[in-house]
Amino acid sequence: MKLKLWWRSLLLAGMFSVVAVPAVLIENRVFAQSPASHASPITVTGVRLNQTDSGLEVLLETTSKQPLSVVTSGYEKTFVANILNTRLALPEGKSFRQENLTGGIAVVSVTQQGVNSIRVSAIGSVGLPTAKLRQSIGSTLLSLTATIAPTAQTHT
Repeated sequence: MKLKLWWRSLLLAGMFSVVAVPAVLIENRVFAQSPASHASPITVTGVRLNQTDSGLEVLLETTSKQPLSVVTSGYEKTFVANILNTRLALPEGKSFRQENLTGGIAVVSVTQQGVNSIRVSAIGSVGLPTAKLRQSIGSTLLSLTATIAPTAQTHT
């Protein structure tokens, strides 16, 4: 595999500019790569859980002033946040897992996924938790709210 720089011109807002885009040559095919993929990964140095009135907060502490690139999804009772260009370096070990939580969240885990990405998973006790993302310098906060179990109602 050979790494080459591929130069291309872009016409943006009436201005002509030249942008260097890294490319990989594999079997005579050129594949462009995102320039961000070559930036140094952000290190996540701590994970803290805070109980709230509406659920749970997952705080990811970093050594960077850059925001994390977060892609979220969910299926059944599991909320997933894939965080790109990051590495996990926790004092407790290679991953974080907390079980038997209150507030409708059963399990929270943070694990390394490949070389430069991590995954935050939250499993709801009843259903899929919803999440709000807030980022500040040195931290990312996922506020998780659990699905409320349906209650039986009687009509009189």
